Amino acid sequence: MKQMKKAALLLLILFLISCTTQNEQKNSLTKENLKGNVKSVKVFSFVAVDKFGEISKGESGRENSWETDYYRKYNEKGNRIEANVYNSDGSLNYKFNYKYDDKGNKIEANVYNSDGSLNYKFNYKYDDKGNKIEVNGYNSDGSFISKSTYKYDEKGNQIESNGYNSDGSLISKSTYKYDDKGNQIEENEYNSDGSLNYKKTYKYDYIGSQIEENYYNSVSVIISKSTYKYDYDNKNNWIKRIDFKNDIPQYILEREIEYY
Repeated sequence: MKQMKKAALLLLILFLISCTTQNEQKNSLTKENLKGNVKSVKVFSFVAVDKFGEISKGESGRENSWETDYYRKYNEKGNRIEANVYNSDGSLNYKFNYKYDDKGNKIEANVYNSDGSLNYKFNYKYDDKGNKIEVNGYNSDGSFISKSTYKYDEKGNQIESNGYNSDGSLISKSTYKYDDKGNQIEENEYNSDGSLNYKKTYKYDYIGSQIEENYYNSVSVIISKSTYKYDYDNKNNWIKRIDFKNDIPQYILEREIEYY
């Protein structure tokens, strides 16, 4: 059971690392499409209940294991310095702490269990343009567990990521495409043998919030379409999001934002 829990956490962390697809020189707020001097963000998720066309909050819940309620803190430079990830009952699951160099590049991430003990540690490497090119993961005893590498286009958009096991074998490969605003519009994930696992395409509103995601299988047949509707605060940061799948409401996310 303990090994299954650690494996699930590692997959979560690898997902969180891989989903940052832009030049690391941009601070955390920019990469997360947060506007203004944000100090912290709390996210709470609920199952959507549709009664006669009125959508309301049900019990806590999200579709995927890596989509959890969280609390994130940012420094005055706009970089995330701490993140708490919660279980469905509201109890603390894991805590993330981040360290940066004098250029604002994230150089270390430490993952702690709810009892405060260290679980994983990640170190980051960059090229001379400030692009994150490698992340190495270690167990609490210092043993090496994983490596992720990244490639970029001339605009600093991440166009490829590769994940490796400790023995150097490839876990998966992903490629990305962008529009002229730098929004990621396509993601392709490949299996270790080079075959396509899935494809996703994305659309955005004028604020830069994702409003549509289309999921395709390995032969490019669409499996599902997700759409998102938002309520915004006066900084144009969303504070409520309703997730739809195939036009059916699934989840409601509420976001509390604290500013400096």
